[in-house]
Amino acid sequence: MKPEATPAEIRIESRLRNSTDISETALLATDLIEILWTKSGPKERVRILKFAKVAAECFLKSKEVYRAIWVLLWLRENTSLWEESLVLEQMLSMVLARKSGVKKHGDEGMPVPTPFQEFSATISLDETRADEMVRDQLRNIPAASSPLFSNLKVGEVSRLLRVADCIRLKKGELLFSERDEAKGFYILCSGEIQLTNRKAETRIATPIEFLGDISLFAGIPHSATAKASSDARLIYFCIDKLGDPFRSIPRLKEELHDLFHRRLFLSVAEHSLIFRHFHEIELEKCWDIFVPIHVPRDQVLMEPRMSPERFFLILRGKVEVSRPGVQQVTLGPGHFVGERGVILNRIRNAVVRTISDCHLLECDRWSYEELRSQFPEAASKIDACRAQYDQYQFSSENFVID
Repeated sequence: MKPEATPAEIRIESRLRNSTDISETALLATDLIEILWTKSGPKERVRILKFAKVAAECFLKSKEVYRAIWVLLWLRENTSLWEESLVLEQMLSMVLARKSGVKKHGDEGMPVPTPFQEFSATISLDETRADEMVRDQLRNIPAASSPLFSNLKVGEVSRLLRVADCIRLKKGELLFSERDEAKGFYILCSGEIQLTNRKAETRIATPIEFLGDISLFAGIPHSATAKASSDARLIYFCIDKLGDPFRSIPRLKEELHDLFHRRLFLSVAEHSLIFRHFHEIELEKCWDIFVPIHVPRDQVLMEPRMSPERFFLILRGKVEVSRPGVQQVTLGPGHFVGERGVILNRIRNAVVRTISDCHLLECDRWSYEELRSQFPEAASKIDACRAQYDQYQFSSENFVID
């Protein structure tokens, strides 16, 4: 026997059909899904899929990419709707992977996690065949730019979506604690997350920020405690689940590491003797001067009387800085090493040795000089601080903030 429509269902569907606001349409569609979820039967499954597509389309058109993905993951929570979710996955993968003229690393709206300074188309509610819906939807949806997907192919986006999970948090619930092992990364779709560290420094993360990604890819514990300050919805990528797509598509792993290493650079640039003098939009262009390198444990990066030909940013691993008569300092992910020698053109006076397997970004002197010529204003600011830098001391303070 067909379940009767509830008054709330009738009221919401009526508002949905008359809605002209794309954001309201998306939210009303998700409200209807919540109601239909409590029912069963083929008719309800068809309607859930229909409203899921409406919600996803609206979120994509309003450039709320991750909320559209959350709808897909939400649909997958009900295993009886797995086949239906594949139709929505196809639509999202094709839209997210389509190129929109954006440069490889040109998502200037990407949130940088530094908390302690980290509508023209008609929505159809009519019954349609799944393949027709996908084609019709794609005609009206512009390519969706997202830092996580913008440089991936359709198949690669699909692989990522299949290992993602959706998480709901009630106000006051804990996401992770400071010093916990990072086991994955999160994307906040709705709500707010409060971040607090051991120094009692705090800030509020809002959609569509990444959380936990830098700690994960830098191989360090979480540097802050994250707790929901309102009801929140998040997308979660567990590193264990990412292992399979990383092994089968090596380029996918490289692209994600490149994205998050770039985010690490942007988040710690203010602590750099060089890059603190660049505007944010200029920092985006500075990224290309770096060369990623791998250095095994117990290798000397610098030693006394060595010419200052390069400096480094530590992405993963640790180095030890030692100098006669000065206490040894250990530096890790997010620290710049060797900048002062390059700026002052002064021979090295300390030993810098890797004490673990390290992944670094390297900038040689020639690239540094080219950077100065491209950004003369920043170069002048660096020169004005030369006397100050002569007295600069390394610090082992953790600059990496989730």
